[in-house]
Amino acid sequence: MKRLVFFISLIILIGIINLYAFRDPFQSWLPKKVKKPEETFEKEEEPVSSEELRLEVEGMVWDTPHPQAIINGKIYNIGDKIQGGEIIDIDKRGVSILYKGRIFVFEVRR
Repeated sequence: MKRLVFFISLIILIGIINLYAFRDPFQSWLPKKVKKPEETFEKEEEPVSSEELRLEVEGMVWDTPHPQAIINGKIYNIGDKIQGGEIIDIDKRGVSILYKGRIFVFEVRR
C-alpha cells in the first residue's frame, strides 16, 4: 500500500514538473498590456510665448527638500498651478513652468 501511494505521488510530481519544464520559454508570465487607442484628430498648436504668462519671480528658496518661490507676491511650491501653467521645478536657474506643452524658465528679478 505504501509503495502504491509512493508511485502515485511520484507520477503526480513528475507531471507537475513537466508542465513547467516544457513551457514555451518565450511566453511571458506577466499580464498582457492593453493598448489605448490613439487619438485620430490633430490639434492645431497655437504659438506660445512667455509674455502670455505675466509672472515676476521675486525670490526663491531652492536648496531645500521643499523648494518654494515668491511669484507676484504669493508663495508657490513645486506642483502648484499658476495662470494655467504648472510649476515643475525650482532651482538656482529660476522657476520652471510647464505651460501649454512648453517649459518656460523665469529668473529672479534683480
